[in-house]
Amino acid sequence: AIAGGRPMGAEASAPPSPSSPSLPPNEVLHTVGSHRPSEPTRVTLHMYGAMGASSGAQLLDEVLWALGFGTPQVSVEVYGIEWSYSKLGVSWGKPGQNESCLHIRSCSLGQTFKSRNEVMAVLSTLMSRYHREYFNHAGCNSTHFGKELSDLLGVGPYPSWATYPK
Repeated sequence: AIAGGRPMGAEASAPPSPSSPSLPPNEVLHTVGSHRPSEPTRVTLHMYGAMGASSGAQLLDEVLWALGFGTPQVSVEVYGIEWSYSKLGVSWGKPGQNESCLHIRSCSLGQTFKSRNEVMAVLSTLMSRYHREYFNHAGCNSTHFGKELSDLLGVGPYPSWATYPK
């Protein structure tokens, strides 16, 4: 079982179903099977405005990023679940729907050949290292988590716009 993770945003109160992120992440992945994929599985990077969900905050985020400042909130989607790291720890949710931030963009990181069980093993390792008390904007944030997860999934390259500090 996985400990330390939590659903993102309002999804935490959704009724459990095989496709609901309110289930613990290991149960979500196991409900859709644990076999090795016969074909590679797509991995997507999502970027959110770290300043919040308003259009003014989005503009401020974009100006700061263009000047080389600011911390984007990023997450990695694999097997239809989006994984991220914040001051709350490792979280999961529906792709592109983190309600606390405005979704800015998505990009493909490639495809992984890892099975659902292998992905859960990778995430278990990351959850044991990415505790909420270790989070800080400069040294241990969602961009570091996203880069490490994508590397462990064997996908990339990781885009430079999703790296902080630059």
